[in-house]
Amino acid sequence: MTLCILPMLLATSNDYGMSIVQCFTFHGRSDVREAMHINGLGILLSAFTNLEGCGSLALSVHRGIASVGMVSLVGLTGCLLAALSTVPAVLQVWGRPHPTAERS
Repeated sequence: MTLCILPMLLATSNDYGMSIVQCFTFHGRSDVREAMHINGLGILLSAFTNLEGCGSLALSVHRGIASVGMVSLVGLTGCLLAALSTVPAVLQVWGRPHPTAERS
């Protein structure tokens, strides 16, 4: 039953990360901090809402539903941490324009 959570986690982490990347590229690849400032609060609120829902599942008396809730809590926490730490770091390193592109 917990295997069904994997597609949800993949879609959620993709949504969080692509939101930051889209904002970063929309504003001309200028500043990762600006993209995080614009999208950070929305990502946090979305993640906390999902964590609250899955946390209520984790408190269930039924062991199957409780395990789905716990797996979702751990997975969504990992998605949030990856979106708020790894994606900005990757954009900072690889998101810069190439020096050869500036000369053309």
